[in-house]
Amino acid sequence: PEDVNGDGDLSSYYTTEELAAFRLSSKSHWDVVLNLPDGEFLHVLASHPTPPVFDDGTATEYPTDALADWNGFRNHDEIRFWWDYVNPESNSYIYDDAEFLAANGTPTSPSGGLTGCERFVIVGDQNADPLDGDATLNPAASLLGSTLIMDEENGLKTPESPGAVENGLTAEKTSEFGLRVDYALPSVLGFTLVDCFVFWPKSTDLEAPYADSGMFGSDHRMVAIDVNIIDLEGGACSAATDDDDDNDGDDDDDDAGDDDDDDDDSAGRSTCCQVSFILMATVQIVLWVGMIAPY
Repeated sequence: PEDVNGDGDLSSYYTTEELAAFRLSSKSHWDVVLNLPDGEFLHVLASHPTPPVFDDGTATEYPTDALADWNGFRNHDEIRFWWDYVNPESNSYIYDDAEFLAANGTPTSPSGGLTGCERFVIVGDQNADPLDGDATLNPAASLLGSTLIMDEENGLKTPESPGAVENGLTAEKTSEFGLRVDYALPSVLGFTLVDCFVFWPKSTDLEAPYADSGMFGSDHRMVAIDVNIIDLEGGACSAATDDDDDNDGDDDDDDAGDDDDDDDDSAGRSTCCQVSFILMATVQIVLWVGMIAPY
């Protein structure tokens, strides 16, 4: 840590007891399970990590004794959490508040995260750009590089807007301060892409006033992803779905009154519905995570 007051004390601001209970989330990490038509399920994974700045600098390696970079490392870990949560090979350490309280501390057998066979979408103002800005150790690029998340190599083009270009930015930026920090990232499993874009029209567009921060109080822009819901496919996932291991807690035989012997509707279920994920950082995040944050 930096010796900000010159007294030579470099010990942690927090006590040992406080650090033991200190949360990863600067606001919240939410896994909201939605019951979709035809008995399908969707995990909405929402968060709003702390900005990686407003501390003593940006670290270029970990560990480091050069500086604390408190917010930078926390932003990195809040984003890294989702990378772990959706990856069954990395999420065995994860537990929720109820488990912590029941164990009066870290539980000995955490419940972990997703099994790798669920449909999910990660949404939020992550306060990190994979190409620009001051994010520590580039957590956005790491998240986008997950093989479980749809990207340009497996179906999802990067959302863009003409308004960003008009304002001298590259098309994928989602904020007036020139960074791509807002995301709606669907899983590879269970979706096909219909369309995606950032809602930032050109100044001559009739809808331009709706993207004016002076009107709505946000310097961020909405990110929209339109996808078709399709069956979860793949050997392990097919078996997990059949055995009701998809964390929905329901008996698959009873889902939406479906008869498992009715195989004739399998083609119809391949695209059960079309859904849209729309995120507006700071404003729309109220709907996703139930709280207002200053950044």
